[in-house]
Amino acid sequence: MKPIVAQTTVSHNGQVVLPSLMRKALQIEPGDQVTWALSADGNLLVETTPSAQQWSSLLAAASIPIEKVTLDQQSRYDPQKAPHFHDWMVNG
Repeated sequence: MKPIVAQTTVSHNGQVVLPSLMRKALQIEPGDQVTWALSADGNLLVETTPSAQQWSSLLAAASIPIEKVTLDQQSRYDPQKAPHFHDWMVNG
């Protein structure tokens, strides 16, 4: 990604608008969440927070199996109904 530099003004309410060039580059849509972090050296980092669909796509692309695991009242699961989870629990 090419570097983007933009300047904005902090409103009297302390609000900042994320410039449209950056929103487009990061594919940020209305309603998306972003994470703000201040590093030890004073740099402000703004990152998009992945949606559930983005996490699902990422896991699928990485060939990480996704399965629903149902626990009973004693917090036990059925290894036959959740074989990938069972393998992970046993083998790590």
